[in-house]
Parts: sequence; C-alpha cells; structure tokens
Amino acid sequence: CKPASRSLMPPPEKTQRLNKSSATPLLKELRPQLDVVFVLDNSRSMEGEIHSLQENIQKFIKGLEGQKGLVDYRIGVILTYDSTRYGSVVQKRTREGELLYYDKGEPVPVDQLGHRFVTEENVQLLKEVFSQIDISFVSKDDPQAKDPLQRYARGPEKEEFFSPLLAFLGDPENTTASVQKLSFLRPQAHLAVIIVTDADDSSKDTAGNLYSVERVMKTLSQAKGGDWSKLSLYGVLCPLGDEGSECRKFIPGGRGEEAESIRIRALIQKVARHKRQKPVILNLKSGSWGQKLSLISTRIRGEVLKQDRRIVLEKPIRVKKRLKNGKIVLDIQVKIGEVDITNRKGELWNYQASTNTVVVYAKALKELKGISEDSVVTLSYTPVDPQSPLARPVQ
Repeated sequence: CKPASRSLMPPPEKTQRLNKSSATPLLKELRPQLDVVFVLDNSRSMEGEIHSLQENIQKFIKGLEGQKGLVDYRIGVILTYDSTRYGSVVQKRTREGELLYYDKGEPVPVDQLGHRFVTEENVQLLKEVFSQIDISFVSKDDPQAKDPLQRYARGPEKEEFFSPLLAFLGDPENTTASVQKLSFLRPQAHLAVIIVTDADDSSKDTAGNLYSVERVMKTLSQAKGGDWSKLSLYGVLCPLGDEGSECRKFIPGGRGEEAESIRIRALIQKVARHKRQKPVILNLKSGSWGQKLSLISTRIRGEVLKQDRRIVLEKPIRVKKRLKNGKIVLDIQVKIGEVDITNRKGELWNYQASTNTVVVYAKALKELKGISEDSVVTLSYTPVDPQSPLARPVQ
C-alpha cells in the first residue's frame, strides 16, 4: 500500500525558536522589602531612653539581618509633635538659624546630604541619628539666659504620636507636599512601626477632638492597600498603673507625671487582634535595651520572611520559545536554595509582564522539602536583546 500522505499525518507541535540573545544572563536575589519607622518621643523625660536606644541600635540591626542578610530594609525616624507649642511658643528656627523642630511627620535627616533613611549600605549612620536628636525642654524664650540653649523655647510638652505618623503615611489633614517628598515608603514593602515613649498620644483633629484609634487604623490599612499582613506595630511603653508611675515622672523640676499610654497601647493591641497575633508591648524601663531591640527586630524579620518574595526587573525577560498553542517559554531559571522551581511557574512562582515583576509565593518556602523561610531565592534570566526584534518581551 501507499505510504500515508504527509498532509494526513498529525503535525508535531511547532515552536518558534528565537534568535539567540547576545545579552548576558543576569543573576538576581529576591529579598523581601521592609520599611521600619521609629516614632520617637524626644521630650526631656526621654533623655536616658534615647541614649540607651542609641547605644544598642546595632542589636536591632543584627536581628533584622540575621545570618544571611535576606531583608532589603529601610529605617527612618520621625519625632513626636506638639501642635500647642510648635509654630507659636516654639519657633522653627532661632535668629541664628538653629532648627528647633521638624515638620509633622518629617523623617529626621541621616546625613549632611539630607537623606531620610538608612539601608544596609549606610546603616552605621543610625547610631549617629539618635545621638543628634534634640531632647531639651525650655518653656518660653529667655533672651537674657547665659546658656544659649535656654534662650529659646524648645521641645514638646503635649506629645503627639498619631498625627506625625499619619502625616508620614500621607493623611491629607496632617501632611504637606514637602513631607510627602521625603517619605521613603515602598508600595510592596512590609511596614513596621515602633512607638517609643513614656507618655500617651495627644493628637487632635481640627475640631479639637482626640484622634480615634479607628481613624489611625484606617490610615495604616490604606497605606498598605488593605493588606494587614504587610503591617506590624510595636510599642516600648511604660507599664500601666502603679508599676509604671516612676517610669512616667519627668526628670527636671518635678513637673508631675506623664499620662499612661492607654491610647497607644489600644492601637497596638487592636492591630495585633486584626492580624490574629499577640501584641508586642515592652516595658520602657525594665530589661536591657539590647534585649528589647533584638526581640522586636527578630519578630519583624520572622514576619517579613513569611511573605511572598518579589522583584521588579530592570529589563523585560527574553522569550526563549513561542509554542504554536500560544504558550511561551521564558529565558529564566528560578531557584530556592539549590531547588530549581522553574518548571512550576503558576504554582510556586509567576511573572507579571505588565509590571515586569517576578513573584515567588510564600507557600514555596513552606512546602518544599529541605527549604525554609531562611532560604535564599534567586533567579537567573536573560533580558530582551534590542538587537533581536524576534526576542520581544511578553505581551
């Protein structure tokens, strides 16, 4: 019999092999992003605590970095604000040009170039940042004072923490365009807020009412697109009741006691309940500052490493093959530790062409044998070669 006609035989699946790219493959590590904001009470009664914080901040950094340095972090500091004094009793600058307070929610500069946060590249500057924070208090101007520091009113008395935090997060009632330009928050980063004070919040709205915890919760949620897994809140506060009475006393002049941190504590507890976690509120006066900072940073690191790893690539990924059925094969390799998960696209990882983003799902770190949340996630990919019109990016 005659051999079967070629036209009657099922054709093999065709692929379009694209020109070899002359571009060099790039190796990237997918590191979870973390933005840390200290909301710090710089009133006179906090002088000793700020010094202890400064001396032990390296232990906080060590807890964040762990042994492998997996977290891509930014750390900044914003200070308490006092709407009853700043701009009226306390002028922003003296006649000699000395700056007496920062705008509400404005991150403290970390260097002479005006950068407002530190990264692993310049984290050694953080200790210096805390050492330069002004913690003096002068109730009113005294031009005749021999001590230059006593000639101008300075320092907060009715401490606000919610309003500067909201300003930093972009709340329209509190922020300004200049403050928002200095914000270092990243959309995909986990946000960790650490409030350190011996007082309570005194923030009031334009009608003179204290800010509700619910309002602060709403702004925090909006800052992370409603994703509570990308938010955590911690406090280093005075204990409640008699146990905390000595903690809250002012140092100079017997000016009485600070208010208990009831509203700040309520905010931290409510965020924790929303996340179904136990709140982390540490005693401002008991235990070593090194232990407290290490505990907080280790907790933050553990939470961040449980989330998806993602990276926005500088250039689109080259398409290695285009199959006849419309599917494509990317010129990429994705690994967790030594485990290659490239062939499990859509299940353990994915590529979002519209944003040129690679995402490795958190479940991959939990389900794969021999893999943990401390595992390094890497990808090697060949970017689109502009010399090859066929090697166009994914549409």
